Amino acid sequence: MLDPDEDVREQRLRTRLGLLNGLLIGVGLALGVWTLDAIFLVTAPVRVGSASLLLGALALAFLGGLGGWLSAWVGRAWASGLIWLIVGWLMVLVIGHVPYEGRNLLVWVTDRRAWGLPVYAFSDAAETGMWLAGFFILLLLGLLGFIQAYRLEGIAGETGAGGRLEARGWFMLLLPLPLVLAAGLIANNLVNSPLRTAPQLVHEVIRTGRTYEGDLFALSREEGVNYNAIAGLQDRMSEDYTLSLGEVDLGAAETVYVVADFDNGAWINCRVVMEQVSFCYDASLPYFQGLPALLTSGGLPEDCPQCYFRVGDEQREWLLARSEMIGDSPQVGRLAQWGSYVLVQAESADAEYALQCLFEGESPVELQRCWEVRTRSAAGATGAADPAPPTQRPTETVHLDAAMFDPTDRLGPPPMSDPPTQVELGHYAYYLTCMVCHGDQGQGLEAWRAVLPEEDRECWQSRCHAANHPPGGFQFPEYAPPVMGEGTLARFQNGAELYEYIRTQMPWQAPGILSDEEYLQITAFLAQAHGADPGDEPLTPERVGELDLHPGEDSP
Repeated sequence: MLDPDEDVREQRLRTRLGLLNGLLIGVGLALGVWTLDAIFLVTAPVRVGSASLLLGALALAFLGGLGGWLSAWVGRAWASGLIWLIVGWLMVLVIGHVPYEGRNLLVWVTDRRAWGLPVYAFSDAAETGMWLAGFFILLLLGLLGFIQAYRLEGIAGETGAGGRLEARGWFMLLLPLPLVLAAGLIANNLVNSPLRTAPQLVHEVIRTGRTYEGDLFALSREEGVNYNAIAGLQDRMSEDYTLSLGEVDLGAAETVYVVADFDNGAWINCRVVMEQVSFCYDASLPYFQGLPALLTSGGLPEDCPQCYFRVGDEQREWLLARSEMIGDSPQVGRLAQWGSYVLVQAESADAEYALQCLFEGESPVELQRCWEVRTRSAAGATGAADPAPPTQRPTETVHLDAAMFDPTDRLGPPPMSDPPTQVELGHYAYYLTCMVCHGDQGQGLEAWRAVLPEEDRECWQSRCHAANHPPGGFQFPEYAPPVMGEGTLARFQNGAELYEYIRTQMPWQAPGILSDEEYLQITAFLAQAHGADPGDEPLTPERVGELDLHPGEDSP
């Protein structure tokens, strides 16, 4: 006759071993998924939310322990496999959403002003990466669940007095962990890698390039890292800085913006495309120069194309109605930044009146809403702050006066002499390849859209230049910067740097598609548009480095 007490002891041992087995699987998966991120957090000045990684690891350990205990309690192979498939599905959701909703939750808890903002949105591209990673996890956990009963039976036979595991039992229990770690590493590569690699690259560019006294362009070609992205910004960078994630777009271009905050107050954004630093720029201009200009004059400084931001008509009218209270010299400061959301305060010089404005996006920046804050004058007059204007998606871009652009035949080809010069050929190559994004006069995508008919301005609408574009088309970037006008080529020291950049990075949808001769022609055209003299002889790869892009001024 079977001893009921012995059955109970065996059941308890199996469930205890199942719980331990599940905990080890959950912890092993967490180590594979987030160890590299944790190491980077410890070794680099990055604010990306270590608490979210800890919460994710605890969630995986809990789910693993629950799955192991429940499947051991059931004891049937098919049921155990089904339980682990369900647990694996939940684990995949945790792994995929922690980099986004996990960071969102951390931001919301630490700063209530950001409550409800989709700081790091879980996109379709992120979901695709999550389920690609999930395939390997579900396959492995389903298999381990199906054979768990047999494994636990063998492990239970390697226990000593009091049910303690012996060395062979621990070996059998730990045997699947290399596979679990491998599945976690695959998930890390598909889910976390772009969000970790972008700050890593920017950290390396700043750490090495900030104090480098040689030619950054030559260093970039030698090392394969674009240190030249910070050319012209080195003198603004202090030794101590912190990095954080800005806007994240893991679509076809896989673009991540990294925000660098320096102890001396410098505020720089770096754009990372396909795991390569593309360029870095002063992030403060739309807020510290563009917003004061809008408040005082209703427009932007004409010599500052980087000061553009998008604003709706109602919002602009609301701001201009308060221009008298804000005064001629508003003081603007950044109160907080959460991802691509920036909260700034504009205050009158006497501190009697203040506005707060919430912006979103990196390129382009969009004004979401503004509101009055309680000040001595506002509180004394009304007893409370004025309500915020209606929230709306901006419908118009603040840009250089659109009237300066004559729309007559602006889509026609440029004139050329016979035979055409290299600059004229470059103008024609620009017309065919570059104008669609950068504009007919190099004014950038936002200003270029402004001169088009209203019905043609939404370049990203479905079946146009959106992700579902027709065959032979391409998806538009969200932002294409100006390439003509003061300061637009400041980060290139000479023609060789400009030539090498456009040859390897442009056009946006198909880099390197033109011939080297065409890229030289475009370089000559852009140089002449900036007042540089390409000379009588055509530029060649050997001569292009002699081209001074900044005549009459010190090279940046």
